[in-house]
Amino acid sequence: MKKIRLKKLPKLGLRNIKTALSIILCIWLYHLIDRGANGALLATIAAVICMQDSIQKSVKEGLNRMSGTVLGGFLGVLFMYLPISIGNYIFWISFIFLGIVLYIYLCNVFRIRDSIIIGTIVFLIIVLDEKAHDVPWLYAINRVLDTFAGILIAVGVNYFLFRPKPDQVARELDELDFKYVIVEAEKQKLFHWSGGTTKELFIYPEDCLYGDRDFEWRISTAKVLLESSTFTKLPDYMRRIMVLEGKVKLDHEEQHKVILSPYDQDYFDGEWTTRSTGCCTDFNLMLQDGQEGKIEALSTVEKRGFYPELFTSYYILADEVVLKISQGPKILVEEKLRKNDFILFYPLEEASTSVLTVCLADSQGTSDAMIAIETVVVPLEEI
Repeated sequence: MKKIRLKKLPKLGLRNIKTALSIILCIWLYHLIDRGANGALLATIAAVICMQDSIQKSVKEGLNRMSGTVLGGFLGVLFMYLPISIGNYIFWISFIFLGIVLYIYLCNVFRIRDSIIIGTIVFLIIVLDEKAHDVPWLYAINRVLDTFAGILIAVGVNYFLFRPKPDQVARELDELDFKYVIVEAEKQKLFHWSGGTTKELFIYPEDCLYGDRDFEWRISTAKVLLESSTFTKLPDYMRRIMVLEGKVKLDHEEQHKVILSPYDQDYFDGEWTTRSTGCCTDFNLMLQDGQEGKIEALSTVEKRGFYPELFTSYYILADEVVLKISQGPKILVEEKLRKNDFILFYPLEEASTSVLTVCLADSQGTSDAMIAIETVVVPLEEI
């Protein structure tokens, strides 16, 4: 009989609370200065969009939305001054259609695609609100200022209230369909447990905590210091473990036994009773039920396909590795990484499915030893 597993409810995160607080501050401010419902609506929408999981992301989203808002406001004013009669309804809505198409096209041209939603809302409020017909340019300026107010409130709340710690170096380039973070060896979170230590390389979503058991996947390394130990049970998760140094025997009670040498791996249910014998350093991938992922050790020079719609990471084993991602002859990313550094690439919302090439090479080029561990995880919406 198959066991029924009850899923835990997600935790109430700080980003949730800060988003709600930003909305309340917008509503309260607009009540005090009596700027009307449309102004408060735009401010709150902007606040929701710009509340991100880091200060850098909030500022970037804010600047991006400001650009889109100005563009949407400009097109709205331009539209209002065109000799279009609202009485001719079909003609009027046809011009609204063309205005939206033009706005979205310009957002793509200027690489501010993330601002399409907020800018379209600004455009529509300007052209649909009868109050805008009196002095369109003044009305548009006020709506743009409303959006700016929401952005500033969100960034301010994120900065002053439980400010996220920038323990990762984040990079996102406009010409890429993905972004990536580098977690340097000295910045990886260290945890102590009864049988040794664990370094958390990455947990997704990023605001999850391992102890809450609400994450989709987690990548870590561990040093097993006791000759015999029992694994912590993880219901609702599957585990992949690869030995990096040493040798270990895993005994999954009433399931199977396996002996792992360096770069051997095992895949098992986190709910099983698992005992280990032997000291080692290992690499771990934990996957929530329904999530798919794999790990693989890579040797000195590897050229292989890179898929921007997947989560792909590399844990560096050699003293220094040069990583390059290319599209044909064009190099999109080039990073020099040190031993135990971790780099994760993850897709943007509009990631393409084009196949790129990733190349990893030991900068010293001294041996054919393994130089990195590659992890690939499929986003849940792709499964």
